[in-house]
Amino acid sequence: MDKEEHFPYHYTFSQRYGYEPLPDAMKLEFLSCGFRRELCNEIMSLVTFFVQNDSLYGTRFLNQTGQNLFRPILGEFMVIPDHHVNTTLNDLVNQIDDILLNSEFHKVLSFLEILVRQMSNHPRVWTQLFVVLRFCVASI
Repeated sequence: MDKEEHFPYHYTFSQRYGYEPLPDAMKLEFLSCGFRRELCNEIMSLVTFFVQNDSLYGTRFLNQTGQNLFRPILGEFMVIPDHHVNTTLNDLVNQIDDILLNSEFHKVLSFLEILVRQMSNHPRVWTQLFVVLRFCVASI
């Protein structure tokens, strides 16, 4: 068995060949910056599933389906009424970035739990979410 078969695909070249240390095993009550970044990238890929371009004004916006999907997720997470959640594309991206990159580990996991529960009601989206979460688990 050659050396490359021992390393998952998500390690960098430098990690695979010993120039940089391998990541520490996942610690209790801790989410590494790398994992948070990967999780954020993957959740944003899910958000872009609902982004449309306005050819008249040259802007991008979250379509109505995306707004209806993310409003209750953020409302439940922030413990505010859904209609108080601002779901413009920039606000949504900033809120999700802040949750995933800056919140305590348990809040990130709470957000993911709400996300999975809410999206399980939407089969088309559920498939995309499954791909996102599968990728994130593989990057641990």
